[in-house]
Amino acid sequence: MDGQRSIARVGDVINALNADVVCYQEVHRRLPWSGWGDQVQSLGKATGMRIEFLPTIRLPWGGYGIAIGSRLPIISKSSLYMPSVRERRGLLTVDVDAGIRKLRVCCTHLGLSEDERVRQIDAIAEVVNKSPHDVILMGDFNERANGDGVRRLLDLCGLRDAGASSDIPTYPSDTPNARIDFAFCSPDLNVKDARIVNTLASDHLPVVVEV
Repeated sequence: MDGQRSIARVGDVINALNADVVCYQEVHRRLPWSGWGDQVQSLGKATGMRIEFLPTIRLPWGGYGIAIGSRLPIISKSSLYMPSVRERRGLLTVDVDAGIRKLRVCCTHLGLSEDERVRQIDAIAEVVNKSPHDVILMGDFNERANGDGVRRLLDLCGLRDAGASSDIPTYPSDTPNARIDFAFCSPDLNVKDARIVNTLASDHLPVVVEV
């Protein structure tokens, strides 16, 4: 938002949080508008995390999509391409060993049209409802908490909106006026804290949740 693109700065924000798992959207791998760099590899080096990447757009020389970084051991991973109208959207899932239990962490970035998002939510709900573990679903949902997609997700899956009590806007990061970035948790998970971090490292403010 200040005209500078810096993976190192993104890494500094994450490292200051001492995060165990991070979900990313709009990650570039060897694309011209980000200087041909491999942001997946760079994020791994900057944070010391293992990074799993799902390119929702594939090009002969690179890709663009979503990613999950984890300090916790990753037991398994899977991905899903969801019904999409213009830009293809996906769901990236990893099962992690959190010590006392295993967790399923899901990362997504939904589409721009309401009908599209509702169809994508239906696809996500199938994955969430089949999970053998408690779920944390995070991402840019491109709609507010009262949107049809978010409300349908909560109805279908019984997840809880971790940031509902504070309802702090996340976008755009320099003048935030809309909460469109969420962390949804299984009801058996105790959400101890949910907040945002003020930073211009991204056009969205990071959502931080402690469970």
